[in-house]
Amino acid sequence: MVRDIERIRLKGRVFNLMRMLKNENGQALVEFALVLPLFLTLTFAVIDLGWMMNKYLTFDYAYRNASWTMGISYDSDYSQTISGESAKKAIKEAMEKTSSLVDEEDLSVSDAKLKCWTEKKDYYTPKSGGGTDQNTKKWRYAQITASLVYTVEPLTPVGRVIFGEQLTFTKNLKKNRLIMTKEG
Repeated sequence: MVRDIERIRLKGRVFNLMRMLKNENGQALVEFALVLPLFLTLTFAVIDLGWMMNKYLTFDYAYRNASWTMGISYDSDYSQTISGESAKKAIKEAMEKTSSLVDEEDLSVSDAKLKCWTEKKDYYTPKSGGGTDQNTKKWRYAQITASLVYTVEPLTPVGRVIFGEQLTFTKNLKKNRLIMTKEG
C-alpha cells in the first residue's frame, strides 16, 4: 500500500512536471519580442525605399520635362546663348515648375548652357499663271545642357544605416529640340 502511495505521488510529480513543460503562458510574448525588431526594421526599410524611389522618380520627371517648360523665345530669328547663373536659374525654375516636389535647396545645377538658333531654307513654288514664288521655311531649335545633382536624406534611422546620410542622384541634361516650324 505504501508503494502504491509512492507510485501515485511519483506519477503526480511527473504529471505536474509535464503540465509545467506544456504550459504556454508567455510563449506569444516571447515570440513577439523576437519578431518585433525584424518587423520594424523591414517596415522602416520599405518606407525609406519608397521615399527614395519617389524622390528619384520626381527628379527624373522634372529633369526630362524641364527642357519643355523653359521660357525660350519662339518668334525671334536671332541666335542666343545663355550660360552661367542665368542658365542655372532658368533650369531650376523649369524643374520646379514641372514638379513641385523637387526641393530647390537639394538641387544643384552646374555647367548650364541654353542655346537657341534658327535655320532657314528658301524654296520656290510655281505660280498658277507662270513663274515662281520664293518662300522661306524656318526651324527654331533649342539646346539645353547642364549637370544636375539632387541629394535626398532618408526619413528613418534604419534608412540612414542602409542608404547612408544622403543619397545623391546625378543627371547630365543634354536636350536638343525643335521648338517651332514656320513658313513665310
